[in-house]
Amino acid sequence: MMAKRLIICDCAGSQRIDAKAVETLDGVKCSRLHSALCTDEIAAAASQIEKGDALIACRQEAALFVELAEELAAPQPAFVDLR
Repeated sequence: MMAKRLIICDCAGSQRIDAKAVETLDGVKCSRLHSALCTDEIAAAASQIEKGDALIACRQEAALFVELAEELAAPQPAFVDLR
């Protein structure tokens, strides 16, 4: 079974995320910290979604990422908020 990879974004710097602290929880591995995952860095989101078993730390833009997964014919990502 593939381990989940948490794709993190600080929403244009509007929140602080400590990736190292998050990774101590249940062995979840974090992506690099993104700042514009739903806009300028959408290609990074697409790449992670295509790999499968993605967990995106942004419920606010969930519809966008679900649509992206559908366009890529990839599994729908799971979502969590870290705020």
